[in-house]
Amino acid sequence: MKPFHSKRPLWPVFVVGIASFITIALDAKVAWSGGPEVIDLISPATCRQQLGRFLGCTIPSHSVALPTIESAVPLRTRVRRIRSGDCTTQYSLELSVTARNQASVRFPYVRDSELVLRRPDGGAIDVVTIADASPYTKVLVVADSCRFSLQISPNEVDIDSKEQAAKFIEHLQGSVAEKTAECHRYQRLAINGSANAFLRAVAESFLTELTSDSMIRLRASAQESVASLAQLTGATGISDDDRRNIMTLMVVLPQLGGPDLRVDGTPKKTLSDFIGPTASDVLATAERLSKRSNPHEVTDDAAYQCAAVDLERLTDRLTLAQAQLAHWLNP
Repeated sequence: MKPFHSKRPLWPVFVVGIASFITIALDAKVAWSGGPEVIDLISPATCRQQLGRFLGCTIPSHSVALPTIESAVPLRTRVRRIRSGDCTTQYSLELSVTARNQASVRFPYVRDSELVLRRPDGGAIDVVTIADASPYTKVLVVADSCRFSLQISPNEVDIDSKEQAAKFIEHLQGSVAEKTAECHRYQRLAINGSANAFLRAVAESFLTELTSDSMIRLRASAQESVASLAQLTGATGISDDDRRNIMTLMVVLPQLGGPDLRVDGTPKKTLSDFIGPTASDVLATAERLSKRSNPHEVTDDAAYQCAAVDLERLTDRLTLAQAQLAHWLNP
């Protein structure tokens, strides 16, 4: 089993608040300017003025690119209507507001002052498209003092109280704890699988005459299994006799070595020969414990690696969330 190592650098996280609003000019596709660029919905720019009245208003469709931020907390984008003057009308004027890849939402901007947009996954909205959705805009007649404009506050943290912030952090901490436990569980399974696989190899070659190559392979396998064998000796369900036999095996294995002497008449040794009088006990332990081997040991190792990646991601998210909500958590 290979230890998990993150390849992703942990860069410092800077959380930048977005203080200004976007004011939408509904006559072109523009990017966020960062300033109060005011373009009205109902104004001399979009309506014909006659005898103290606005009439024949036209609101072109418009898309605006919004600034996005990396966020561990769900985000919302608020669309606000700004009204002034005498805007008395019998008509219900509406806009169609669409976040990229989301369903359109109707915004009756005469009746309502705000529309809140949220992605199902809580992520940032990068583009909003706004279009006139009312058949009454062209027949509207209102006092020429009437003004409607539209502003967007993009990708705000969707938290409104200290209680909400604390509850969200508590939820993330629970997720980190659950993933940590899962990671440890898969790690134990993978380590046990490694130890049992080695004991199975020992049992299969115990009485076989060892060549130089086979001894080298067995030593290498033993070195890779030192940690897992050590853990196995401390596991529950292992008898004291089995623990002693495993320790005997761990002591003997580094002594394996030497050339193949069969050619000049010197008999080769088996692993049993190296162990000596307690060989039969060691073999019995190796055979017994190897049968505990998990047939899914490779899957367990892969699952551990995946769980470790998920744990790092959740831990990073918790750190970022705590920074984003610091003004609620530490006022």
